[in-house]
Amino acid sequence: MRNILFVIACMNAAIAPAQVIFSSKPVFGFAYQQETNDPFPVIKEVTLGSPAFLANLMVGDHLLRINNADLRDISTDALTAILRDAPQMQNVITVQHVDATKTEIKLNKANYITTEYESFRYTIFFDANSSPIYKEGENCLWTTTDCYNGYGYYVFDAYGAFYGEFENGNRKEGLYYHPVFGKPTYYLGEFLNNEYEGLGTLQYLSDDSIVRVYKGNFHNGAPFGQGEIHTADGRLEYTGGFNGWDYNGQGKYIFPDGTVKEGLWTNGQFADDIVMPSTETPDNTGYTAEEIEKADKCRKAGLTEKEIRNFIMELRNPYSSDNSSSAGTTETLSGIDYETSVWNEVMKNYGYGLLEEFDIGFSINEIGTCFTGCSTGQRRIMLLIPHVYGIQVSDLYVVTSRLSGDISDVNYEHFPFELISSDGDYTVYNCNIVASEIHSGCSYQWQVLSEDGTRRFVRVLVFAIL
Repeated sequence: MRNILFVIACMNAAIAPAQVIFSSKPVFGFAYQQETNDPFPVIKEVTLGSPAFLANLMVGDHLLRINNADLRDISTDALTAILRDAPQMQNVITVQHVDATKTEIKLNKANYITTEYESFRYTIFFDANSSPIYKEGENCLWTTTDCYNGYGYYVFDAYGAFYGEFENGNRKEGLYYHPVFGKPTYYLGEFLNNEYEGLGTLQYLSDDSIVRVYKGNFHNGAPFGQGEIHTADGRLEYTGGFNGWDYNGQGKYIFPDGTVKEGLWTNGQFADDIVMPSTETPDNTGYTAEEIEKADKCRKAGLTEKEIRNFIMELRNPYSSDNSSSAGTTETLSGIDYETSVWNEVMKNYGYGLLEEFDIGFSINEIGTCFTGCSTGQRRIMLLIPHVYGIQVSDLYVVTSRLSGDISDVNYEHFPFELISSDGDYTVYNCNIVASEIHSGCSYQWQVLSEDGTRRFVRVLVFAIL
């Protein structure tokens, strides 16, 4: 036996429990062996869920060609280079099976995430778009039983995959992979009714578009109790108490320069930094009473005074419409108010009336949430966004809840936003949703991604059928 080369680098290396590793380069997902008396490399291992696994490569298959390279009597170094330099997409591999038949297989490479947890090895593969790979209609890639109870590797869709223990069809414990805005993120740990519960580790994309890792306790899908947050390079950023995603109780925040802010936190704010309601008046700021109220909300959200003034000025931005009042005077509205009135008239033509409107500030990946009455029928959610470079809007994430007697249920649905206008000074996105039944509560969440780091704002319009 001349040599054994594992194509998946580090896949079988010793890894500390609960340490999660992302591949540094895409792989095919097989290992091969070269024997002295055999002119061609032989596949000795195929990793579960890998491109090689999905292409039905088998242990014992001989590798005859990779793309245009003949592998007869090839050296280890030459084969290593061929596998390393092969493109990620549309490789052609010729193999000879143990029954002497030959097959030409088209094979892509994939990246992977892998960890060893509770003595089990979990590895999930994903493509160049960070979507889990699988064959359509074959979501359960492997299981000890039926991907309903016991252990299994299950791909839900292009946005999620789970490798771990199932109980009555629900995730119980293991690795849950799900991309966000094309970036791979994961949760490793315990679940209850498919929500994060108990001890776990979550890698996520934070509001400032930086990947962070939370390690600690979860309750109802969010941090609760003691935990800590690390940046992607491993730097400890915060350790202490949590209530949801807010720092709460005793905690310590470490700035990149090593400066420490340690003490009591309340709902995400350090005790010494809590901003009291503004004492400003229209006389000393130039803001109206309504604008002062908006400014206070912006300060609580962390906007700077310059960003707040830009926000107020955008709301004031005058736009003289062509419509005249009955008195013969020209109506003057702010730009955003005029845009709102235009879309209100447009939607009336389609049988919709404006149910609710409000403004929210946003920065990179900040989640905007609105609460409005839910009932049967259709809603249209519109986002009016001042033109800014690199805007991306995620799907609308709808959470509805119902309580009837002793029965409580929660439903989660996704609806896509559609770009419907980019003329003039505003970009407009539209989303149609339909509530299937009357619920006691309903929340809508989405993400607006901006390539520049400045905080801007979105006007949200909620329409209902007249």
